[in-house]
Amino acid sequence: MIDQLVQVNQSQQLRVSTHLKQSLSILKMSNPELEELLNTTAQTNPFINNVTNYSNYSNSSCSNILDAVEHQKSIYEVINEQIHHNFLSDAEKKIAFYITSLMDENGYMKASIDHISHNIQIAKMEVERILTIMRSFEPSGIFSNSISQCIYMQINDLGLMTGEIKDVIMLMDQTDFSWGKVRKTFSFSEETIKNVIKIIKKTTPYPAKKYISINNKNTPIDAIIIVNPDNSISVEIMQYYCQNTILNHEYFEKLMQSINNRHDKKYCTTQWKEALFISKAIEKRNKTISKVLQYIIMKQRQYFLYGINYLKPMNLSEISKSIGLHQSTISRVSDRVIETPFGIKKIKFFFSSEIKSTIFEDSISSTSIQNKIKNIILSENKPLSDNQIMDIINEHGMIISRRTISKYRKIMNIPPSHLRRA
Repeated sequence: MIDQLVQVNQSQQLRVSTHLKQSLSILKMSNPELEELLNTTAQTNPFINNVTNYSNYSNSSCSNILDAVEHQKSIYEVINEQIHHNFLSDAEKKIAFYITSLMDENGYMKASIDHISHNIQIAKMEVERILTIMRSFEPSGIFSNSISQCIYMQINDLGLMTGEIKDVIMLMDQTDFSWGKVRKTFSFSEETIKNVIKIIKKTTPYPAKKYISINNKNTPIDAIIIVNPDNSISVEIMQYYCQNTILNHEYFEKLMQSINNRHDKKYCTTQWKEALFISKAIEKRNKTISKVLQYIIMKQRQYFLYGINYLKPMNLSEISKSIGLHQSTISRVSDRVIETPFGIKKIKFFFSSEIKSTIFEDSISSTSIQNKIKNIILSENKPLSDNQIMDIINEHGMIISRRTISKYRKIMNIPPSHLRRA
């Protein structure tokens, strides 16, 4: 009898241990990895449905995508760097950031000057002045309001504009545009038309497409951070796999009613409990991601509105105490990928140490300092030493040593001054 009790106890402990490991594993999974788990389990568990949200991705492709997130820049990051180089005052930057938030994924600005002016209560002339400067940013054609304007800006930047090209561009926004129509409308020679075509082919109607897109369907996004027109910030978790889509309730209920064999009923009940456990573990994962992101939104509100220079220092311990989750739990979801107004980030991007300031009330994020170092180096006329960069940053009220400058420079793969001379 005692031996039987020991065996039952050991069996229960083993089940608990297996479930705990699986629950922790699910907590760390990306959406493509969840799909693989569900489809693999569905082969042996009749109460789990096959899912197909990310079926085009292999493990290696997902890994490559996540690596790309670390190294490639989104169009928003490219634009934001230029905002910091071209505008000095915070007022100008805030207008520029708002304009950037209205840009679509192709790089177009569909909102009118009137709309922007009304929403942020800034004079139309000032909005127009800021937007004109931003239309000189790279990539060429950015912030255009139409295909014709986009093409015009690019050809103009190339120094290839002619009267014939201007005439053709005027027709390009028409729905029935064709080269046949160009030939009928204008008395151009065939050679002239071929030359116009050749030059227009040097441009792209979608200037933002060569950068990583925050809406790129090839990127396994786990959540989206949205800045609303009234500057409130919300989060949307990509919950592809909820109980309604994972579990086959109807089949389980019908099967339990139709079978009388005790052994078969026990098997079905066991399989159903396993399916239910996986479903609840995925639900817990989604709630954990949501809870962590809600705190990040509250803490990093200025970042989501104005960019990386407003990023605040934040660590696992702080979040853990604030939301009541263990640090190890938060750490397990830190590799999840989120879409923000400033590009695709992993949650762990927001974890950074603090740098003391002599003029600001709050400390400054080390990530923000790294961005300042990068911007200083990008705008240098001649290569600056780490000591010179340290002096510039310290003059702005941030206490940082030469050794730290060197450390951050190496993290960003930026060579020392003597190598930058090349």
